[in-house]
Parts: sequence; C-alpha cells; structure tokens
Amino acid sequence: MIAISTGLQALFPRPEQVDCITAPVDISPFLDVEPDYACQTITSIGTISESKGLGDLADAAILLNRRGLDFRVVVIGDFYYADYLAAIEQRLQQAGARDRLTFVPYQKDVARWLGQSSIYCCPSHTEGMSRTIIEAMAAGLPVVATDCGGPRDLVRDRETGSLVPVRNPQALAAALEYLLADSAKRQSQGVSGRAAAQAFDAETVVPRLIERIEAARHAPALSAETEAFVTLFLNVLQEAGPRVLLGKKWQLLRRFLG
Repeated sequence: MIAISTGLQALFPRPEQVDCITAPVDISPFLDVEPDYACQTITSIGTISESKGLGDLADAAILLNRRGLDFRVVVIGDFYYADYLAAIEQRLQQAGARDRLTFVPYQKDVARWLGQSSIYCCPSHTEGMSRTIIEAMAAGLPVVATDCGGPRDLVRDRETGSLVPVRNPQALAAALEYLLADSAKRQSQGVSGRAAAQAFDAETVVPRLIERIEAARHAPALSAETEAFVTLFLNVLQEAGPRVLLGKKWQLLRRFLG
C-alpha cells in the first residue's frame, strides 16, 4: 500500500505497513516563472466549493480589508456551485470588500497567473496532497496553507510559507498579513519553496515508486495476471520515462488495460 501523504497514511489501521510517497508532479513548467514579489496579489487555485475553504479565504480578506491593508486576491477554478459563490460574493459586498477578490474561471496555463502573484493560498478543509501547492512552490511563491493533511508534508512553517488551523479565517488572515507586510520575506520563503519543490518532481518521485513496485512484483502471493500488469507498467516507464504518468498517453493506456 502507498499513501500520497502522511495524513492519509495515518488513516490506515496499520500505518507502519503503508509507504508514503507523494504523487509525482511535473514542476518543469513552473521553474522559469518569475514572481512579482513587489505586488500584493494572493492567488488561490481550486474548485469553488465549501471543502476548498473559499469562504474562509473570503472572511480572511474581509479582516485584512478592515485593517486597511493593500492587497488583492485572485481565485481561479471551476464554478460548479453557483449558489455557494453567490453567497460569498454577497458577504464580501456587505462587508465592503467585494473589489478585493477576483474570480477567474478554470485556466490551463496557471504558471502565467502565478507569475503575477507574490503569495499562494490553499485554505482547504481537506487535501490528500495538493498538486497546486507544489506548483506554486516550484514557481517561487511562499505558500499559506491550512494544516488539513497533505499540506503539512509540503509546507515548512515560516521557511517556505505558513501552516494555519483549518476553518480559522483569523489565523489565515494573520499568516497572510505577515507576508503582505514584507516583500523580502515573500521572496526568501518563495526561493526556499522552489528548492523544496524538487523533492516532489516526477523525476524524483517516480524512481521511488518503481523501486516499491519492483519489490512488490517479487512477492510470493502475486498472481500471474498482476505480475504481467506490473511488468508492462515498468516497461512503459523504462521506455517512455517517468513523465508519461502525467500525460494523456498514460490515461489512454489505463483505459486500454481496463
């Protein structure tokens, strides 16, 4: 068994029997991003839903607005829950902070948006791992995230960003204010985050997966069908390289294998 975060690993009855290996992420498109550390833009990416904590981020923005801070929040994601989004917009409007948040539909090229930011925020209530945090780190952004599982394996508190309690807009606002107050902190934590993101790149993670799968292939209880599948899987990785797991070719192969 392999879990993609220590938070998920801890949910198993015998976590000591479960390996923790993060899902591979292709960070190469983000390494050339040059964040605008001088700007006061906070970016958050994810489906606009309650579980992603957008309401908490909105409440944190209201608090920051009351304190007279100069900032802007850009939220990028799929707008599946229109009523939820409308309620948040109404709350912002009533608090006089509607112009602080900009809602942008799903974007394929998120690297461009991260380059126009100086802070990344993940206010989720639960995250298995969070690919977007890794991408933001690779782009050189400090990350303010909730300690909701996966992020605690990714963000080093006060080194590459900040971890705050879940469903706590006050703590979220305080962590964001800490970074908004000092562009030098934003830059130093962003640079540290870019270096830390290397540990989650496909070129680093996939060899660990291959090693674990190779060991499992030689298990005595392995069926002939499973062994054949594992062999094919390893052959594909050997021929195509680790990044094949991140592209459409692997999705097609999975469909072919049923």
